[in-house]
Amino acid sequence: MNHIFNIPFYNIMSLNKKKKLNINDIFNRKTYKNKKTKESNNTTLEKEIRKPDNDSDNNMETFEINDEDISKGKEKEENKIVINENIKNNPQYLSDYLFDILENYLLDESFYLQKKYINPDYLFSINNTELTPGIRYASIDWLIMINHKIFKFKENTLFLCVQIIDRFLSKKILNIKKTELLDLCSLILASKHEDINYVNMTESLQLSNNKFTKEEIIDMQYEILNELNFELIIPNMIDYYNIYTIILNLSEIEKNKGLYLLNIILIDYYMLEYPNFILSLSVIKIIIKKSINFLIEIIKDILVRNNEEIFLNMLKDEQIINEVCEKIKSLYKRFIENNNNNKNIQDKFSGEKYNYVSNYQDEII
Repeated sequence: MNHIFNIPFYNIMSLNKKKKLNINDIFNRKTYKNKKTKESNNTTLEKEIRKPDNDSDNNMETFEINDEDISKGKEKEENKIVINENIKNNPQYLSDYLFDILENYLLDESFYLQKKYINPDYLFSINNTELTPGIRYASIDWLIMINHKIFKFKENTLFLCVQIIDRFLSKKILNIKKTELLDLCSLILASKHEDINYVNMTESLQLSNNKFTKEEIIDMQYEILNELNFELIIPNMIDYYNIYTIILNLSEIEKNKGLYLLNIILIDYYMLEYPNFILSLSVIKIIIKKSINFLIEIIKDILVRNNEEIFLNMLKDEQIINEVCEKIKSLYKRFIENNNNNKNIQDKFSGEKYNYVSNYQDEII
């Protein structure tokens, strides 16, 4: 199923059978609050209006609204989330299931995070004598170029490919030559999962300049699948980002600015220490240049409902988001300074498809 935002089909099939959640109900914390009293769930402006004593002469109810009430009402109106009608009416956006899918993403990532599906220090393990953050950088930079220029794969394919590489190397360190084979076979597996026209054997041999045989390529794919227990799909940055952009109804140029930052994050080894949903949230905050507390509250409600303490501890306030935002901004500045070493990403985002966003570097952050 090829959705506009490429939300994997398995997430629809595994949806929680709970009552459907309304976007603004979630924001107002109606759905998940303690059911001790209905009044605690009603956060509308009318509930905050103060009612004076009854006027016995005219037997009419009169109300006063103070400035604080008005400001609260305005704040709620500003934070109210409205899904664009075009999105609502387009079944490919899955607007009725967005929050069920988001919930599944969070629960899946939390589950695999506890299983340590990626070790953010794998390059500094005692078993590694050859691989470095620089080698990983060069490998992913090559994959970005292959994805964009040769195959024109979806962004999901690229992000899944890199995730497969990091997960495999977290379990088993390879030498440089074998890592090149891992990069190639991860791209093959990711393209088979996400794209219709996947990388075939002839193309694989051409990409490797016949450095590897057919048998080696087939065997490596088996090794990857066995090492990962055939669990290829774990929510990554692009999955969360796609949902956030639908909820916020971002413009095309805003979406592409965010994708530009996500690609830069993807090549940096040291960003692996953060969960994917945090990285995507931080990119969203940088792009829209204002608080995302309302989006954080939506996520917190989902986490509270499912007793997900690991992620809840990260989202006690916006502080962790602010810290990650600063790291992303520093990473972006270094990326721009090393202009000559980052041509592939800049070329990718300098075309019409991505609104030429890399040509307007000062506007990104």
